Amino acid sequence: MDAKIKEIVKRFGLRVNNIIPLRAVYMVDTNEGRFCLKKINYTEDKLLFLYNVKEHLAENGFDHTDRYRLAYQKPFVKNKNNLYIMTRWIDGRECDFHNPIEAKEAAENLGKLHMASKGFMAPKEVKVKSDLGKWPKTYLQRCEDLIVIKNLVKMKSVKDKVDMLFLRNVDMCYRMGMNAVQMLQDHSYDQQVELEGREGYLCHHDYTYHNIILDSNGKQHVIDFDYCKHELRCYDLAHFIMRNMRRFYWDFDMALTLIEAYNQTRTVSDREMRLMVTLFQFPQKFWRICNRYYYEKYNWTEEIFAKHLSESIIDLPFQMDFLEKYYKKFL
Repeated sequence: MDAKIKEIVKRFGLRVNNIIPLRAVYMVDTNEGRFCLKKINYTEDKLLFLYNVKEHLAENGFDHTDRYRLAYQKPFVKNKNNLYIMTRWIDGRECDFHNPIEAKEAAENLGKLHMASKGFMAPKEVKVKSDLGKWPKTYLQRCEDLIVIKNLVKMKSVKDKVDMLFLRNVDMCYRMGMNAVQMLQDHSYDQQVELEGREGYLCHHDYTYHNIILDSNGKQHVIDFDYCKHELRCYDLAHFIMRNMRRFYWDFDMALTLIEAYNQTRTVSDREMRLMVTLFQFPQKFWRICNRYYYEKYNWTEEIFAKHLSESIIDLPFQMDFLEKYYKKFL
């Protein structure tokens, strides 16, 4: 194995001093410092898209990402139909969303990322990923999932703990989802899509604590752009806030603090504030757990599913209280 890894690293123009396997990657000490070597499980086309995204961000001043090392002008090495990438190793730790200071800095950093993404255009030969305009279809499909699951569960002669939890709460969650669909129409979703589509903005689409690494100087580095695509920037901000709300018990004041921090680098428009409420409104966690249990056959026991579904249900009153405060302030 070491011989193969050394040969791959050599093709990146580096000489190996030491190799340390770590989970799904290799930490490689080289003559030019420490790098991360990783075999990727997606296509060359997607990799070229992500390479161009990171280079565009760097050209616009946002260079603290896991940019790719080039090998013969390409951001990968191919070995027996497998693609390998190399990025600089970032010595640091994951961002702590329980720490309000780090969460605020992450919000401000997200604004910088979004500003730097403006005007992104991939080369013609690279397929561009985009979710612009897809919210209504996504919401409706997930609401339909809840109805289909409801009908299937009602037909079961013996219902387990997950079934009973689901049936007691599905109607309320369905109404929340359909309200989110109506809000998209009420708050000019299509106009915002058209506006941001012309400007070529990007979303990270997985902006969470384990993809934000703090180095020894406290500088935040954003990694793992695997889900990056053209999308409304308020999607990233809303999901970032929701991830923090579950840590701060849906504290509305904390949400305002994060929005204010984001506004330090990129001001959120009134329309975006109205559209974000649809993301706060949709019962995403409830739908995701049910989808995994009934459709994906996720590798969890019934007890674990019941635990996670219970947690999502316990969250709902706090989520509704948060929404009421959000409506009063922004709608």
